[in-house]
Amino acid sequence: AASDVYKRQSRVRSGAQRPARPRPTLGGWDGVVVCPGGGAHPAARGFNGRMDSISDTITLNDGTPVPVLGLGVWQLDDDATYASTRAAVEAGYRHIDTAAVYGNEPAVGRAVADAVAAGDVRREDLFITTKLWNADQGLDEGCAAFQASLDRLGLEYVDLYLLHWPCPAYDR
Repeated sequence: AASDVYKRQSRVRSGAQRPARPRPTLGGWDGVVVCPGGGAHPAARGFNGRMDSISDTITLNDGTPVPVLGLGVWQLDDDATYASTRAAVEAGYRHIDTAAVYGNEPAVGRAVADAVAAGDVRREDLFITTKLWNADQGLDEGCAAFQASLDRLGLEYVDLYLLHWPCPAYDR
């Protein structure tokens, strides 16, 4: 159950000893992508549910490879976002996850640009995800928000653009 996942993850965050081999769960451990009922997510073709290296990917139905491990920058200020993103890229991370509502897309963009300029990585080798905020849902608002995210990131494209979460109450 979701509450069990929260309890297990809370124990890990609080410094308690991590269970020897937890079962994969939605949002689980070690970058595992699974269905709530267990088993590999259909989008994770060819992924065995365990990471063998930092460069492991899953393949989406359209053939797009997505790095299993990524850096999320939620709740990081600009300085921490920039430093974390640069360090992650140098360490071999290729997936960076941000969102408009985090307020740190510009720092991610600067870090990506500097990593590319320094020759640490090519832009096409990175997988950048950002998200549409709830209040911006709707065709016109979503298109404008997408362009604003690209502008803040200083990128010509992002690799994945997600709804931060669905909001049917907005009726858009």
